[in-house]
Amino acid sequence: MPNSNLCPLKAATANYAFCLKRKKSFRRTTEWQDPKNLTNHDFMNSIEIPAPAKVNLFLKVLSKRKDSYHNILTLFERISLADIIKITKIPKGIIVKSDKLITRNPKDNLVYKAAELILKHGKIKSGVKIEIKKKIPVAAGLGGGSSDAAAVLMGIDKLFRLESDDKILTTLGKKLGADVPFFILDTSFAIGRGRGDKLKVVRSKARFWHLLVYPGF
Repeated sequence: MPNSNLCPLKAATANYAFCLKRKKSFRRTTEWQDPKNLTNHDFMNSIEIPAPAKVNLFLKVLSKRKDSYHNILTLFERISLADIIKITKIPKGIIVKSDKLITRNPKDNLVYKAAELILKHGKIKSGVKIEIKKKIPVAAGLGGGSSDAAAVLMGIDKLFRLESDDKILTTLGKKLGADVPFFILDTSFAIGRGRGDKLKVVRSKARFWHLLVYPGF
């Protein structure tokens, strides 16, 4: 990676050190288990997994793309704030329920689209019921919808024992949104390029306290 790209990323993490306290004994997410690491004995007909939020420690918009997205350079961090996703096998169809309003039409929700995509990919004839307990504010730039979609891709993959690797899940995730691939990776930090879906994992033991303020508008 060219030094010119590394400098702003280093500067971003350095600036954060002034306003974020380091937490030495911090777990990556509260009670987080990567669904890809669960064993077949951890579930029968349903699976419940967290869908963590993210923050951008650094974000630089580089140029406008023809697909209406922007080329960016960013540093993602997964944080402990998380929605809870429960996926249950049902005979057919896709049912999405949430304790907070996400979209008026369930079929417009990324979670529904993710379920539809992975079920079609796996040639699964039965259906799923997806229940969402929202903790991440909607449309707050924290990646809640994308994380929920990624959790559904990984959860259904595990529930039906499709055994898809990260490359396959990431390819499916890119069809849903630019942030989805990051949540599929088992990492706390990653550099994002392109739309944000070209990722390079950053292995770091750094842990931060974050104060999130969401005014609700």
